[in-house]
Amino acid sequence: MHAFFASVASDRFTHAFPLVGVQDFERAVVDSNYHARIDTIKPVFEHAAHRLNEGKIDSKVVHHVWQRLLPHVLTQEREG
Repeated sequence: MHAFFASVASDRFTHAFPLVGVQDFERAVVDSNYHARIDTIKPVFEHAAHRLNEGKIDSKVVHHVWQRLLPHVLTQEREG
C-alpha cells in the first residue's frame, strides 16, 4: 500500500508492486524462533508452562498454546 501511495505522490518511482509476508508458525516452533511472537502475550505462555509443569517456555509449551488459540495454524495439523 505504501508503494502505491509513493508512486502516485512522486514521479521518481517508475514501478510499484506489493510485497506479501508469510509466517510459518510450525517452522518457528521447530527452530525455536518464536520469542518475538510470544513476547506480546507472554502471560498466556507463562500460564501454559505452569499448567504443563514446564520450568520455562519451550517449544512444547508454544506448540500447546498455538493448538489451543489458533487451531490448524501449524502445518502438520492442516495437512493431517
